[in-house]
Amino acid sequence: MTLAPSVRGDLSPTVLGHCICPGYPAPVIEIQDSFVRGLETANLESTKQATAFLLAVALLHEVVHYGNAILGKQEPGELWAYSFENEAFGAHITKQNASQYVYEFFKN
Repeated sequence: MTLAPSVRGDLSPTVLGHCICPGYPAPVIEIQDSFVRGLETANLESTKQATAFLLAVALLHEVVHYGNAILGKQEPGELWAYSFENEAFGAHITKQNASQYVYEFFKN
């Protein structure tokens, strides 16, 4: 895994991660460094929790892509990674809804 200043920014400014799968010499998972810096500089505990949750979900999302690449599976777009999020958390987790879902996820 690497931190990247721009992760597929040409597609969407809200993209948190990207799996370069297959990659040479090996697959690489990139995570947007601005979100990691946001976690490091956050003051409110609720912001820290929501940002950490969002980054964890983004990493798991990219691991789904990585697993598909390692297994040689052809993935139709984002289908499997978003399906994983929906199955695990009940929704696609975004910057806008992470605080709501981190609360729901940990209160149960």
